[in-house]
Amino acid sequence: MCFDIVEICTIVVAVLAFIVTIWQGWETRKHNRLSVKPLIKFGTSHDRNAREACYSYKNVGLGTAIIKVFSIYIDGIPLESLIYKNIIDSLSNIGLYNSSDNESEIYVTIPHKEEGLSANETQEVIRYTLNTDLSDFEIIKASKRINIVIKYESVYGESFDCELNRDLKNEK
Repeated sequence: MCFDIVEICTIVVAVLAFIVTIWQGWETRKHNRLSVKPLIKFGTSHDRNAREACYSYKNVGLGTAIIKVFSIYIDGIPLESLIYKNIIDSLSNIGLYNSSDNESEIYVTIPHKEEGLSANETQEVIRYTLNTDLSDFEIIKASKRINIVIKYESVYGESFDCELNRDLKNEK
């Protein structure tokens, strides 16, 4: 049995079309994953004149970030429980917050596990009145003792993490 040139060309075209279809599907899937990839970045502000400091994070990626783990560390040691009193005590212990000052205020927002953070959404973690007894140098030095770590996933289940101290080092 002998094949003529038309039959061979038909088979070659069909095989090439099949390969291109698989490749296109692969590229489309890769594009779709990238188009919903979250990326969380931290931000901090210490305004001595306004006596206010803030730690926040923002999803600068394109997709929703699903929070899996949220941790706050002081001097590399995780806070056992992220309750309001522990955070106030920790900030007071490192000198950033003066809990005995009647005009001092503190606001704490801790995300829950499986909480979503939409693209371009910003969330404050801690906003507090700065201890005015500290110099700018002491504020910066004490602030470096705080670290916040977030482990999160994309809607496709890809795992990521971000860290306050790592983000601050990368900005410099």
